[in-house]
Amino acid sequence: MKITLIVLFTIISCKLYSQNVGIGTNSHAASAQLEVTSTTKGFLPPRVTYVQRGQIQAPAAGLSVWCSDLDTCGQMQVFNGMYGPI
Repeated sequence: MKITLIVLFTIISCKLYSQNVGIGTNSHAASAQLEVTSTTKGFLPPRVTYVQRGQIQAPAAGLSVWCSDLDTCGQMQVFNGMYGPI
């Protein structure tokens, strides 16, 4: 029982005090909720098909996905918040 309470308290504490996150950096930009820094690796967004992309419910403006079956090699897409599905 004590271990369960300790784990629960730890999870709640982390949630309450979580702020901006920097991955690969010790000093991330204050205006960024998430900053990823690397000189040897890249950022990999979610990969979806055109049909899967159309099934995203209420996409937020700025939502980014890699649509794997558009064009001949796929296409990075960002929803602008106004027109059709992402």
